[in-house]
Amino acid sequence: MFEDDPRLTDSDNDGLTDAEEAYHGTNPNDSDSDRDGITDGEEVIRLGTNPRSYDSDGDGLTDLKEVNYYKTDPNSVDTDRDGVVDSEDQD
Repeated sequence: MFEDDPRLTDSDNDGLTDAEEAYHGTNPNDSDSDRDGITDGEEVIRLGTNPRSYDSDGDGLTDLKEVNYYKTDPNSVDTDRDGVVDSEDQD
């Protein structure tokens, strides 16, 4: 019954329904609209990052690098609040 409801369809299997993708302005047929290596669903549901931007906080590091490599906050330009943006604070 529910699987026939078009509002619940997830065409790209990224964890967001097509209706949610429309709300967030992402492509319901592309699981990674911003091409940052993180699915739209993961960005919206778990990380709270912008699924339309590969660098949600604009610090010069992609969301994927912040999450998986540097372990910094992809929503904060200066994760450790030392006055140096994350992209310059990785030495």
